[in-house]
Amino acid sequence: MPEVSHLAVIKVDNFFDGLQNADIYLKISSCLKGLSSGLSKMASDLRLLSSGPRSGFAEINLPAVQPGSSIMPGEINPCIPEMMIQVCFDVYGNDQAITFAVDRGELDLNIWEPIILKNIFDSFSILTNCITLFTEKCLNGIKANKTVCLKNAENSLSLSVVISSIFGYQVANNIASEAYEKNLTVKEVAVEKGLFNEAEAAELLNPENLTDAVKMHHLLNSRIL
Repeated sequence: MPEVSHLAVIKVDNFFDGLQNADIYLKISSCLKGLSSGLSKMASDLRLLSSGPRSGFAEINLPAVQPGSSIMPGEINPCIPEMMIQVCFDVYGNDQAITFAVDRGELDLNIWEPIILKNIFDSFSILTNCITLFTEKCLNGIKANKTVCLKNAENSLSLSVVISSIFGYQVANNIASEAYEKNLTVKEVAVEKGLFNEAEAAELLNPENLTDAVKMHHLLNSRIL
């Protein structure tokens, strides 16, 4: 048989267990469900981050793969991420059916393997096809909206953690609260309160520097010391 199918067919060690239990299929299906969960989460995040262009996050731009929305002129729908999410929902459904089929095996024989195999092969097939499209039609063409991303980073109250590292939590909390109440940036309030001069604030509260752990470590140490 392996010579004909070119598949590595391996017989089970215990024939009784093989006839009674189909838990190996459930393990395979669970792996596919786990993969789908990660893909669905990724697609959902992309869908949110690309929302806009004026009332959403608008932090990234997805490739346009269709003329627009049928009900909202000019709208670019995140149809590829939404396709990915729906395929993952389908995999979840397949896994649920497989779970029932494995559970319903009675005594010495599980007769439900047809639906188990059908659903596993279906999950493999739709995931293989969809991941390819998701990669080619979406992931490969994502572009960051640098203007929006920079504005959001500079306006983030989380920059106050730098102040907390140097002056303590309470000072940082007061700065963040005032920035929120006055609709200012943490940087603006920190300079206004005399915690930093303009040059220090520009370096210590630069969101880009915060992405470099080594550089930020040296900056904070030099300031604290």
